[in-house]
Order: sequence, then C-alpha cells, then structure tokens
Amino acid sequence: MTHVADGIVCRAPGGDLTGKDTYRAFLAGFAPNLTGLTDVASFADGDQVALFYYPHTATTSTAPAAECFTVRDGKIVASVLVFDRLSFAPPTQ
Repeated sequence: MTHVADGIVCRAPGGDLTGKDTYRAFLAGFAPNLTGLTDVASFADGDQVALFYYPHTATTSTAPAAECFTVRDGKIVASVLVFDRLSFAPPTQ
C-alpha cells in the first residue's frame, strides 16, 4: 500500500472504488482467499503497467484476471481491474 496514492480510483467489477482506504478494504476482502498466483504476462507503456495472471483460490486457479495500473510519481493513481466475479464465488451445491 506504500505505492498506492491516497486518491486512487479503481474501476472493478461491481463498481468503482475511490480512495486508498476503500481500495485497501476491497483488497483485504479477497487477498486472504489467495493460495497462489500464476503470472501470464506484463506490459509497460509510459505511465501504465498491465498485468495478466491467474489468481489461485479454493474455488479456481483457471479464471484469468487483468489489471492496468496508472503510475505517477511512484504511486498507483488509477487501476482498472478485470475478472469474472462468478468464477471466484463459492461453488453451487
């Protein structure tokens, strides 16, 4: 979180998040579910960095995710996060 700007704006499935505390709470809701991660690719162009990866959870390790960060003055000021929310939901009985 030391690399996240106080006024970060994150566009995520389900809604936009504004501010470092809101972003931290969003990540804290998912991070404990991670059991691993497989990198696919990363790209950088100017002040933007894109990451593609497979987050591993108890539910899935094959649902891809992608993030595009905008970095200014060493801080992440914006993020676009793309993933299929249903892939990370608990399995149906």
